[in-house]
Parts: sequence; structure tokens; C-alpha cells
Amino acid sequence: IVIHHWAYAATEEKKQRRAERNLRYLLNEIKKVQDDAFIYFNLGMTYKELGQRDAAVRFFHCALEKDDGRIKRELIAYTHLNLSKLYLESGDYVRAAYHARIVAILDTANPLSAYILATLAVTNKQYNEAIFYLETVIRISKDVAGAYQNVELNLSRIYLELGSCRSSIGDYLGAELDFSRAIEFNSSAALPYLLKGNCCFMLGFAFSFARISFL
Repeated sequence: IVIHHWAYAATEEKKQRRAERNLRYLLNEIKKVQDDAFIYFNLGMTYKELGQRDAAVRFFHCALEKDDGRIKRELIAYTHLNLSKLYLESGDYVRAAYHARIVAILDTANPLSAYILATLAVTNKQYNEAIFYLETVIRISKDVAGAYQNVELNLSRIYLELGSCRSSIGDYLGAELDFSRAIEFNSSAALPYLLKGNCCFMLGFAFSFARISFL
């Protein structure tokens, strides 16, 4: 038997109706079974899909509180990841970082927690820390063959952000190499070419200044 599942290819309107339907089922179920962490997790996911951030956060926390070890650890890690994303969106960077670090412990193969921590580091202008986390993202995201696995991340963008961080600390040579890698993964984007050109200019300026100083 072959089953074709097209749910994730549905229109936004259909996704909205599906989420509203699921919410009715889950709310009815939670009245009967109040200690099932998996139901609270699905309520969090459903409220998130409906754009109700506060309700999503509340039910994700309920899932963690109700966790008795029976729910898969991958889902607990995913719960923390969703909380990190939601707190990041709302500007609560302390809680976003807290949950991202827990994900890094529970699911070492997930690069998104490192990406969130890199984003927070850039926000605080801690560029060396951001470089560390972005390099972690790249390392985790590649398998043995070097193929990029995570659909939520774009390797060209990661190298672009990595190069920007290196530029911010004056490492123009390293930044130029990162921008070149960004171009390899997406040759149609204009920004990596522009930033690489800026690096070449700064490197040429630095070389000329050093030569004049030497003379």
C-alpha cells in the first residue's frame, strides 16, 4: 500500500483549518487525560501554528512540567527548541539562550540551537562567540559526504553571516574566504560578491599601509 501524504504541501488556509481542527481535538483530549506531556506538546505546536505565541509558550512549559520520562527525548529537545525560538522572537534573550543551551545538551546533532546562540551573540556584538557557534552550525550540519542536511538553515547564509562576523573583528582574509564559500552555495546572490569586494579593498588598503610604513 502506497500512501501519499500532502499535508505539509497544503495552502495556508488549509493549514489554518487543520490547526483549528486539531486544537478542538486536543482540548477535548486534555480534559480526559491531564498528565500526558505529549498532548501538551502538541497543543504548544498547534498554538504556535495558529500564531498564538503566549499560549504556545504556556503549553510547551506544561509539556516539560508533565514530562515523566515516557515522551521521547527528541520531543523534549524540540520543546526546548521551540521555546528558544519563541523567546527569541519576543526579545527575551535570556530565556532564549537558556533553552537553546539545553537543546545543545539533549540533541547534539541539531544545529539550530547553535544558530540561535550565534544570533544572540551577534545581537550583543560578541562576534568571536558568534563565530564559534556559526562554525559549530556548519560542523554539525554536514554529514560525512559534506551534504547539508537541515532544511531550516541555508549554508550560503551561514557563511555570509560568518564572514560578516569576521569582518567585524577585522579578520578580512577569513571573511573573504567565508564570502567565497557563500558564493559557492548560491552564486546568484549579489550581497556575498559585494562583501567580498569590500574585504579585498580592506586587504589591499592594509597591505598598502603596511608597505608605506615599512618604507
